[in-house]
Amino acid sequence: MLLLGAGVRLPGLGYAEFHGDEARAVLRASAVIQGEEDVLFLHRKGPVEILAPAALFALTGQLDEANARLPFTLAGLAGLFAVWSIGWRLLSPAAGWLAALLLAVTGYYVAFSRFLQYQSVVILTTAAALLAVAALFQERRAPTRRLLLAALLLATGLLAHYDALAAAPPLAVLLIAAYIRWRAVASLS
Repeated sequence: MLLLGAGVRLPGLGYAEFHGDEARAVLRASAVIQGEEDVLFLHRKGPVEILAPAALFALTGQLDEANARLPFTLAGLAGLFAVWSIGWRLLSPAAGWLAALLLAVTGYYVAFSRFLQYQSVVILTTAAALLAVAALFQERRAPTRRLLLAALLLATGLLAHYDALAAAPPLAVLLIAAYIRWRAVASLS
């Protein structure tokens, strides 16, 4: 699954010059490097798509298309693993494989894994938050750490874009189900 995902995402990552939203994010990243932090507030999307290339720019002193897109590509690949884990944990191994394989070749997800934009980060963080709560649903070990991890992941997704709010209803359902399950186990004890 990861090999297939990497095979359609990594080759030719620097295939074209920055355009549209990518160019705006890179220009704002260079402005942040030059000390103009207010550009983060002028950007209508979350700051993640500015801060990731800004960090690379600050570390390396240069920013080309492939390097700027790489963090988003890696987030897209990690998102495949997170989706696989959710399917595996909540439904079955076959469901995990099917979900991850579909996501690995879905054109929209492949395209945004090759683009300097927030979608891959949102999918990764929200899927990982769901995974943390799903683990909490299945076993009541370290609930505080798992809830804190889920909250931090969701907050990071929200820093990327408000689209991460779409994960709130399934997170709430899993939390309610975990609470009901814990109450039932406690009443049997």
